Amino acid sequence: MRQRRSKLFRHTFEQAAVGLAHITPAGRFLRLNRRFGDILGYSPAEMLKRTFQEITYPDDLETDLAQLQQVLAHEIQSYSIEKRYIRRDGSLVWVNLTVSLVRRPDGAPDYFIQVIEDITPRKRVEEALRHSDERYRRLFEEAPVMYVITRNQAGLPIIEDCNNLFLSKLGYSRAEVIGQPLTQFYTPDSCAKLLEGGYQRGLEGFFTVEERELLTRTGRVVPVLLRALPETTPEGQVQGTRAMYVDIGDFKQMEATLRANEERFRQVVASISDHIYVSEVNSEGRFLNRYISPNVAKLTGYPQAEFIANWCYWGSLIHPDDREVAAGQIERLSRGQSSEVEYRLTRADGQIIWLRDSARVESEGPAKIIYGVVSDITGRKRAEEALCESEQKFSTLFQRAAFAATLVSLPEGIMVDVNEAWLQLSGYTRPEMIGKTTLELNLYPNPEDRARSMAAFNQQGWVRNQEVALRMKSGEVRILSVNSDWVDIGGQKYILNTAQDITERKQAEERLAYQASLLANVNDAIIAADAQFILTAWNPAAEQMYGWKAAEVLGKLSAEVVRSDSPAQSRAEMIRTLAETGQFQGEVIQYRQDGTPFPVEARTIVLKDAAGKTTGYVSVNRDITARKQAEMQLAERQKFLEAIMVTIPDIVYLYHVQQQRHIYFNKDMESLLGYSTEEIKRMGADLILKEVHPEDLPRVMNHIETLAKTQGNATYELEYRIKGKGGNYLWFYVREQVYQRDQAQQPEILFGVCQDITERKQAEESLRQARERLETLSRQLLEAQEVERRRLARELHDEIGQSLSMVKIDLHMVQQLLQPTGLTKPLNESVDLVERTLQQVRALSVELRPSLLDDLGLVPALRWYVDRQAQRGGFTARFEADPLPERLAPELETVCFRLVQEALTNVLRYAQANQVDVELKLGQAELHLLVRDEGVGFDAPAALARAAQGGSMGLLGMQERAALVGGRLEIQAAPGRGAEIRATLPLKYAAPAEAEA
Repeated sequence: MRQRRSKLFRHTFEQAAVGLAHITPAGRFLRLNRRFGDILGYSPAEMLKRTFQEITYPDDLETDLAQLQQVLAHEIQSYSIEKRYIRRDGSLVWVNLTVSLVRRPDGAPDYFIQVIEDITPRKRVEEALRHSDERYRRLFEEAPVMYVITRNQAGLPIIEDCNNLFLSKLGYSRAEVIGQPLTQFYTPDSCAKLLEGGYQRGLEGFFTVEERELLTRTGRVVPVLLRALPETTPEGQVQGTRAMYVDIGDFKQMEATLRANEERFRQVVASISDHIYVSEVNSEGRFLNRYISPNVAKLTGYPQAEFIANWCYWGSLIHPDDREVAAGQIERLSRGQSSEVEYRLTRADGQIIWLRDSARVESEGPAKIIYGVVSDITGRKRAEEALCESEQKFSTLFQRAAFAATLVSLPEGIMVDVNEAWLQLSGYTRPEMIGKTTLELNLYPNPEDRARSMAAFNQQGWVRNQEVALRMKSGEVRILSVNSDWVDIGGQKYILNTAQDITERKQAEERLAYQASLLANVNDAIIAADAQFILTAWNPAAEQMYGWKAAEVLGKLSAEVVRSDSPAQSRAEMIRTLAETGQFQGEVIQYRQDGTPFPVEARTIVLKDAAGKTTGYVSVNRDITARKQAEMQLAERQKFLEAIMVTIPDIVYLYHVQQQRHIYFNKDMESLLGYSTEEIKRMGADLILKEVHPEDLPRVMNHIETLAKTQGNATYELEYRIKGKGGNYLWFYVREQVYQRDQAQQPEILFGVCQDITERKQAEESLRQARERLETLSRQLLEAQEVERRRLARELHDEIGQSLSMVKIDLHMVQQLLQPTGLTKPLNESVDLVERTLQQVRALSVELRPSLLDDLGLVPALRWYVDRQAQRGGFTARFEADPLPERLAPELETVCFRLVQEALTNVLRYAQANQVDVELKLGQAELHLLVRDEGVGFDAPAALARAAQGGSMGLLGMQERAALVGGRLEIQAAPGRGAEIRATLPLKYAAPAEAEA
């Protein structure tokens, strides 16, 4: 039944639709179901390595931890909050979190139960709803019409809400309007219409559009057009109206103006300059004049009577090239079709004018009446010709302009034209640009520049000298100064963009700014004076060097501030040099404000105007106190180094790489290798190529190649063997670096120090052999110890254990025989003593060598031992192990078991832990062992140091056991943070051959 409930719990835990997790009081995940990991995007293994604090959004952590502390303090049993977690991909997920605490029998916290439900979709809906409400309110407030929402109160409309336009139009504040009857803001006539049924029609939804009059605070009447709709509750019940008012005051004024204009139009028609005619096409198809306006004489220069008498007279004046156009119009008019054409006509004075002839046809019985207007469009035609010429000039200017220019259509933002300067700048061809947008061409490396330009243009209608970074076809980014304007071409609006490449200017500005920054931050004193030696500039370095602030010295004579300790002859020489060469450089002794002398390297130049007249002086003064001290120290060190070169026991040399010869070496090269100076110089590169040991030559050549490739002054080290003149090989430790490079920055001269380490190498070889023998002895000792433990365990269990069992049986038999005699009490004590001794013998046998390890293998033995130690120590133990495909080598199983045994023994003795984890994981070629506790911890480096001094052999013994099978042991611990021991052991362990004693 218990197994069934456990299985049911695990099934429920894993298959739950919500995320479930058990978490330690410190926040680390103990176990969790699949849904918990799916919500956060982590695998269960990844989650077990984290704490809930690490994946909680920082703004939500404080609230969560505060609730957690209340649970721990028994203030609340559980809590639920909405919070954000950080998913594995970095995105945020909203969850509804419920937390409760499971306590141990003694009331101490054991673990937390967390239940999470993904509420991200709900949060997104709530955010969208909030944005929707904001958009509605913004639309309501910014609408171009007046909005008023009322509620019906006994047939009277009471204002519940209104927009800002209603308030501004009438001149009231919101507090003065809300809650007032709408009639308070109507004229009496409009109030009567509202109360006589207008409001009721609005409530019923039958109100169309009507005119009303509103009253402002000052009493001014505002004529409006009203549209009212019923306002309903969410349940559909009508509770008032939603009224929209459009101010039609301007329209009313326009109506009055229109009526006045109609009268004036009649008068204008009488005085119109255009020629108006009325013709008739009779049933026979003949054209007859009905009316010819007097303006025909003014238009053509011929008498009106000529045209009245002869209908065809007009056609005789049409330009010969345009008579076909006029004939086409007559043909259309005869068929009853309206027509408008443009043609030229020759006036009586010989001037040719352009006319637009517009005519429409109306039927009048069998006849057709033609109403026509002839307008002089000569001016327009001339303007069009001028415009065409202007457009040609614009196109020529556009294409030949020295600045880059583009023409962009609206609203698509498509390139319709680009000039040659833009093509040369951008590297694109015209077909690559035309028809594309800046987004499609990916011109903006920074999208914010495009958004900023568009915002400025939309707000102002133009852009001036805006600096924008654009990407050229090559990928290079150039800085352009852009101007944008509206242009009208053929009635179509475009954006004309012109740009100047200011990349070099910006770079120059940056260089100037950089130079100005250098001037302010340079360590040299920069001092300027006018032609009379009055100080005009004093940088921060000068303030620090001389002790004078700029405000204290500017305007003073330079000799009063910058005092020099030089004879009059030297000063005269300096002035003469400045006058002859325009500059001076030298070392002088100058004084600070406090009178302290110091050496200065001074560089002074003369400033002159275009006419060659001296306008001032600039000095760059450098405090060379440190350099002078360094020169003195360098001289001392040079003597010291010369003495070292003579006495140093190592070889010191300079080697010319390109000439392949030693250009310097001390006497030790001769004494160590046995070659004379002439022989070493003559051998050159052969000293390396021929005398280096063949096994070391590849490393030496690689070392030389590395030096050739290096760009810095790094020092490279190498150990190799060189054959001396006597034929014996000597070991050398060599340290080399590039001492000098040629103009191509290739290594030219190498500096090296070569130390004879032959005796050290021999000692290291002896030490290695001794270490191998020691490891072999240690391995044999441990193996012998395990054999002896196994034998003793078997003897204790089989011999002494069985003997004690027989004694116990015999004592029980004696008890039965002597029971009536009253001697049972001593016998009972003897039986108990034998029983305790038997248990101690069995426990000792197990401690020496558990039979499970030999009989069943490593995993069962560890599981048994971990459970046994947990019962003894009163802590909770978790043991996890991957299934092993086969038995491991006996040596490897023994090492693993002894490591766990030693670690758990330390936990029992010192850790005071409540939880211990033991894990055995199988890798591809390694076995990974982990023992972790949450106890008091310890200082791992200090403990290892004490062990190395003989204070404790436990940790060193563990490291040695791991090393003897080719593994490694890591110990991580700190006071108050528990301890963690990790061992990595090779699966394919092969015992090494025993070294000879």
